[in-house]
Amino acid sequence: MSDDAKQRMPRSAQVLIGVQLAIYGLIAWLSPLFDFYAAERERPLLLAVSLLLTNFALHLWSLAILLKSPDSRSLGWRIILVALAMRVILIGSTPIQEVDIYRYIWDGIAATQGISPFRYPPLAIADKDKPTNEPELQRLRSLVAQNAGIHETLHRVHFPELPTVYPTTSQFVFAGAALVTPADSSVTTRLLIMKSWIVAFDLGALGLIWLLLRRFGKHTAWLIAWGWSPLVLKEFANSGHLDSIAVFFTLAATYVLAIQPTRKSRWASGLLMGLAVASKLYPVILLPLWIVAYSKRTGWLKGIQLATLASLTSFALLLPMAWDRLPFSQQTSVASADATDQGSLQGLSTFLTRWEMNDLLFMIVEENIRPAHHVPQQPSLWFVLVPDTVRRSVTGQLAAWSGQSEDRIPFLATRAFTVVIFGIILFWLAWQAWREPEQLPQWMFLALAWFWFLSPTQNPWYWCWALAFVPFAKSKAWLAVSGLSLIYYLRFWFLYHFPDAGAADAGILGTAYRGTSFFDFVVVWLEFGPFLAILAFVAFRRKRKSSHKMDEAV
Repeated sequence: MSDDAKQRMPRSAQVLIGVQLAIYGLIAWLSPLFDFYAAERERPLLLAVSLLLTNFALHLWSLAILLKSPDSRSLGWRIILVALAMRVILIGSTPIQEVDIYRYIWDGIAATQGISPFRYPPLAIADKDKPTNEPELQRLRSLVAQNAGIHETLHRVHFPELPTVYPTTSQFVFAGAALVTPADSSVTTRLLIMKSWIVAFDLGALGLIWLLLRRFGKHTAWLIAWGWSPLVLKEFANSGHLDSIAVFFTLAATYVLAIQPTRKSRWASGLLMGLAVASKLYPVILLPLWIVAYSKRTGWLKGIQLATLASLTSFALLLPMAWDRLPFSQQTSVASADATDQGSLQGLSTFLTRWEMNDLLFMIVEENIRPAHHVPQQPSLWFVLVPDTVRRSVTGQLAAWSGQSEDRIPFLATRAFTVVIFGIILFWLAWQAWREPEQLPQWMFLALAWFWFLSPTQNPWYWCWALAFVPFAKSKAWLAVSGLSLIYYLRFWFLYHFPDAGAADAGILGTAYRGTSFFDFVVVWLEFGPFLAILAFVAFRRKRKSSHKMDEAV
């Protein structure tokens, strides 16, 4: 037996692994209390979040111990086996505070019937009393009426008045899961099968992270940052979010790009980039970094070829999302009468122009643009520094100039502002990728991290996009975000236990806020404020040390 094979994990790491597995077993045991129909106030949210945060601390402790151990291939396999055991424990658990997976299941069902999931909002199918002459709609309604599992799935779809927002690559995965699901399956069985596909991509991502760690000379123990992360386990093995698909293709494209450039690798990388973008759109922000780094190694001609291939693949895969709305299409998208207040905003456009959740930087800017009369029931916010007269004037002028309603201006203006800021950051990162293409994963991480922090929608599972590249970050402080983002789930606890019943009700802890308002305007500051302050301080110290060294050199 080789010395590598004889190596064992330190005893302390083995104990930590046992405790983490036991905690995941406890979470799985508690998960039925989060059933779709469970009473909201009786859900043990505080306990669940506490257990996840405990495992977050334990997995960081494990990482610190194993980073000091000798690096070896056997260590990687042991980490992966533990990661697999954690997923086996959670994959059959009830999703905790998440319902997105029911939309995936429904989309897959529609696709296997030969019907575009982008065409009908679920409410158009559920509204069986509304007459229709469309055979596809009639077929879906008949299927729902005849199958109890499908009927229950459709009932659980969130925002049923809107068409699906999930791109084509992910839709292929949904359809694949639906194809292998027995027709008479219950909702529980459909959940298990869909989560199995999601976890398969999650484990595939773990394998690709290992390949990238070896390619860039990083310690194998960094696999723990993804493999044992409570955030990753909660969002994929428990909740079944589709983001593992996009992460997998993003990692695959990056790995192929990082190996020795050949014509075959260029084709493979371009196709994988297209598949990544068509999984959940966000990898489109990485295209400039991919192309610039590749062009520095191979020349601009080959870089342009790669960009063209990736762009054409993305366009071809994303085209079905808009097919029903193209002028030459003979199909007509059916919207529910209940969705008329959305106007032309449906699906993806609604998400991009209205959605806001768990944000700090975006919120600060938006609230300093929004006039007080837009939300008269909202107490004054301590971080709003712009006078209300200025806010009224600005929103009024922007509304007149843009033709948009005045109440939508604060969000859209903030969206435009943060896009410009991120554009500047991305330009700087592209320049760094040109100067140091061998550090591409580091620049990709920073692009994804700041894209998340500047977004109006900071769902915790979105951080997994950046978490896959956190081993390449210059500062280990970034590891904290995957734990901090889990605090998001406390928003539901405040909603359930401190509802906004009326102005006469006392605020929480002597503040003027209750329920979700307390989370949005108080807890989010505690969630991200100290971290961003520490990050800024570390960056300042690093820059000061660098300047001091330059002065000494002179």
